Amino acid sequence: MKRSSTEIKRFARTDKGFSELSQLKKKNLSALVSKGKVCKDGFFSFSYISYEVQLNPIGWCVRRKESDFIFLRDYLRKKYPQHFVPPLVLTNDKSSESSLRKKEKYFSRFLINVLRNPDLRGSYFLQEFLNTENQEAFERLMEQRKKEKMPETLDKYTTLHGKANIKSKTKTWQFCSQIPSFSKNYERLNHKIASTSKVLVDQFKALTVTMDELSSYFDELGDLYKDTDQDMQDMLDINKSISALLSSWSDSYHGQSNILKNWFPRFFKYNMNEHISMIEIYNHRNMTKTQFAKMQTNLEATKNSLYAERDFDKWGLSPEDTENIDEIDKDEYLAKSKMLPEETTQLNSKKLLLNYLNNTLETEIRRVLKYNFKDLKGHFLRIADQMCQILTNTQIVWGDFIAHYVEEKEASSDEEYISCFNPIKRQKTFST
Repeated sequence: MKRSSTEIKRFARTDKGFSELSQLKKKNLSALVSKGKVCKDGFFSFSYISYEVQLNPIGWCVRRKESDFIFLRDYLRKKYPQHFVPPLVLTNDKSSESSLRKKEKYFSRFLINVLRNPDLRGSYFLQEFLNTENQEAFERLMEQRKKEKMPETLDKYTTLHGKANIKSKTKTWQFCSQIPSFSKNYERLNHKIASTSKVLVDQFKALTVTMDELSSYFDELGDLYKDTDQDMQDMLDINKSISALLSSWSDSYHGQSNILKNWFPRFFKYNMNEHISMIEIYNHRNMTKTQFAKMQTNLEATKNSLYAERDFDKWGLSPEDTENIDEIDKDEYLAKSKMLPEETTQLNSKKLLLNYLNNTLETEIRRVLKYNFKDLKGHFLRIADQMCQILTNTQIVWGDFIAHYVEEKEASSDEEYISCFNPIKRQKTFST
């Protein structure tokens, strides 16, 4: 096995997914999950939920059961325990129309985030999930995949190029130690955003109702002047105008309520669940760390005992070292480094695996957060576009009111009327 100071190269991959025939090597793939529905194959069969899965730009289109998505995630976790496998958010109400639409969004984000990872994208089973049209054939493939086991040694881990970064770095150890605290706060804050936005939706709805009610009062107040003489028609007009202003204000609240409802809870609920994936790879790394510490402690204790006993036959020395036993025995450090070579090699291999899992944990968290930045930016750019439309429509109504009544006041010769108000300075209207 060829080694350098920073990486170890494996002789063979355990997954053929990134062969020359794999079509998932393409970048910028996009998945869309839609058309969720409750299905039943026969009178005596159980109902199940299935979804249409499209992969673009390749053009694959299949239907998959909800349980297939769960199996895919479990398989990827088992096959690639060193990687961040995106969460698969489920809902308590499994078959309602609103629940199906929510899960379409969640499952789409799951597949998109899986495809963003080059190693996961190289999974041959992922390709089978996305392009096997016959459900019975796919279920046979799932049965075959159940036999696969989680890797235990470094040479069994699947990577894109068959290489693993095994260099130990202090900063990486420090980064990994902060993952539990980070993921806990990540979950807490995303949960707060999702739950607070739901509260705001109700508050904006209440404001909409209240503002509509206030608008109706001014509308009725204007109606009082319908049958009056011409001198009182201004009171009718201004009350109707104020009613229109408040109605536009209500429309603004209604629009903002819809933005909060459609763009906040589901998006941040998915983000909240990402802490599960963070902890999963952290726990896998920690399991290896615990195993290494236990092996190291036991091996050191055994070597101390063997050195004290001086029973050289139990040291497991090579023939060459056996010939030089007198010299080796004089140096305790040298003696312990020579004894039990097989167990020492196993310990060193476990250390290299731990270094690899450390490095991968840091790399994966940084990769995911980099994509989260792009998703968050795109998400709020779309929100900003809708918000600008709402505010622009409101501004137009209020701007028209200002234009009408300021110009009317300026044209009036009634000095007493003019002096009742502070002058209004015309401002440039906001344009997008």
